[in-house]
Amino acid sequence: MGFYNSALSTTSADSTDYKIMAANIWSDTDKKAITFAGRMKTDTVCLGSSCVEDYDFFQIDSMIYEANSDWHWNGVLGLGPVAQGNGPSIVQTLRDQGVIGQATASIVMNRNYSRDGDSYVSFGGLPDGATVGAATQHTIDPEWPSSWTIKMNGFATNGVPMEGMSGYKAMLNPAQTGIALNNADFDNLFKGMMPFKCMICQCSVVGSCSTFWPDMPSISITLEDTVYTLPPQAYTEDYEGSCYLKVQGHSADQHLYVLGDTFFETFVPTFNIDDGTMTLALNANAQAGASISMLSSTAAVAPTSGLSPVTAGATAGAVLAVSAALYFKRRNTKRA
Repeated sequence: MGFYNSALSTTSADSTDYKIMAANIWSDTDKKAITFAGRMKTDTVCLGSSCVEDYDFFQIDSMIYEANSDWHWNGVLGLGPVAQGNGPSIVQTLRDQGVIGQATASIVMNRNYSRDGDSYVSFGGLPDGATVGAATQHTIDPEWPSSWTIKMNGFATNGVPMEGMSGYKAMLNPAQTGIALNNADFDNLFKGMMPFKCMICQCSVVGSCSTFWPDMPSISITLEDTVYTLPPQAYTEDYEGSCYLKVQGHSADQHLYVLGDTFFETFVPTFNIDDGTMTLALNANAQAGASISMLSSTAAVAPTSGLSPVTAGATAGAVLAVSAALYFKRRNTKRA
């Protein structure tokens, strides 16, 4: 795939609203930054067969990413909340131009894509059957208004809570491989987990994961008043004869956990761009033993009508699902 070439478009123009000339995206997996150079452009942008007109986006003219020089990106369309510095919202524009009915983006990651189908992003609602059970709703932590970050009240293994978690936050980030804890917490909870051997932040052991599951704990993450539990099957993965732990450490803010694809394979997030809320529901293809439980009656339950797609075949106000649009880095491999 080549870069977007504005010279080949009859509708391309320089953006009059944004003057961004460069962008950086940090790859926690490779400990390197992806550096983009380019400019803000205005053009017709299409996701699948659905298009919006006169949309501002960052055109990439060149990219530096030493870890994967064969990767090519055409542009950046952010799905972040509405906040100063985040730029225009493709989701709100899709809604405003009548392509979808509500300004939401849902990310459905299927762990076993050969059995369950490709991962995809759904704009405007969730297709029937994507999730099971009730959905819970969370609000953006006011201290981190420019990212999908939630107050985190606990982390436990086999029901045993970790001490001293006051002031912790969890960021929902689909670009993150696995679940990332600060290095100290990772070392205390996982680095000594036998018989895994860890190199920097990646832990593995030769053999099938199923051999080790009976001796591994469940993971429970408390976001506000809701507990999200993942069994060992959800945070380990077989790869080329070894079992890999899909939890790692990071050296950023010690009070920040980053919930990436490991979490999203189990819990489907829906981001509401208008009001800055996030809903989480159990993926219909989640591993057995995964669960959502509310600690109090005050835990918000998102209305199911807000997540239901409109009648099939509708145009304006429909749900737009972009299949196979997500590529995730897994130990120097790409997986859709």
